[in-house]
Amino acid sequence: AGAGAAPTRSAALRPPASHASSAAAATVAATAGGGGTNVRTVSAADSGCVAAALRCGGTVAVLAGARRRRPQPRRQRRPPTPTARPSWEPFGGVYARDWAMRRPAKQVTAKYWLWIPAFVVALAVAYASTGTWTDALIALNVLSFLVQCYYPAWEDEGVLLSDTLKTPGSSHRLFLSAFLHAGWYHLGANMFGLWQIGRLVERPFGPGRFLMLYLASALGSAAASLWGKRFAAARGREELPTVGASGGVFGVMVALLVFRWRHGLPFQELWLAFVLNVAVGALSSSVDNVGHLGGAASGALVALLWGPRYVFLLGGVLVRDVPLIRW
Repeated sequence: AGAGAAPTRSAALRPPASHASSAAAATVAATAGGGGTNVRTVSAADSGCVAAALRCGGTVAVLAGARRRRPQPRRQRRPPTPTARPSWEPFGGVYARDWAMRRPAKQVTAKYWLWIPAFVVALAVAYASTGTWTDALIALNVLSFLVQCYYPAWEDEGVLLSDTLKTPGSSHRLFLSAFLHAGWYHLGANMFGLWQIGRLVERPFGPGRFLMLYLASALGSAAASLWGKRFAAARGREELPTVGASGGVFGVMVALLVFRWRHGLPFQELWLAFVLNVAVGALSSSVDNVGHLGGAASGALVALLWGPRYVFLLGGVLVRDVPLIRW
């Protein structure tokens, strides 16, 4: 016993006589109130359970020994079952972004090109229902996001990955990815920007050229993003799927900038907004800045070649739209 330890009282309980006789030993340890430790060995003539009740300073320890249990085989822990990442959206849907990164190979039918007439029909119905392409594109983006919340395979089939165009039946991702979004905030920010700038651009460009501008910007954004993904994959960097209408919005914003610059109107605030958006995107690893720049370059090209170029005649009495390329 340690120095200064108070003596302890122990009691050995003899097992019932029905038990077989054998020698057993139990080691009992208790902590004394004085800070020391008493250790005693209690021998039993019969097998059974030996319990020692030690009371010291209000501490009670009961230990059972003599009958040893066979060691149970250690259960192997099952690996956690992969559960789909639940959405934090109010609809309770499940996003398929993780599924898209490791989606199983699927059998592609020979009619995968049917997405083109389906896309045309969706655009026509949306335009007939809203009256302007700005509102029609906003309605299609919102509807597509609601489908994401309830039907995760829609996102799985639309996110832009590096194997787009390499895998048969994946060409639709170039356009469908522009109508998918990562969350309500992502959707709201893009649609607010499209609503603010789209109305200003659609008036001088007209419905046909505005739709061409938006789709060309979205396609240019997807092409640039696809090149960036393959460039990063060749250097062993992590690949992130791309979704969002921001490429088309960037193209529309730069087209308005080109239009104002061409006609001598102030454009400095648009240029500042463009630079700030690119700078903010460069600070985040989850933002596809290559896609943004691709959409902006495509929008600028369309505005320069097909955009309105007003020529004033007779002292401004007559105004003619003379684009570089007529269509």
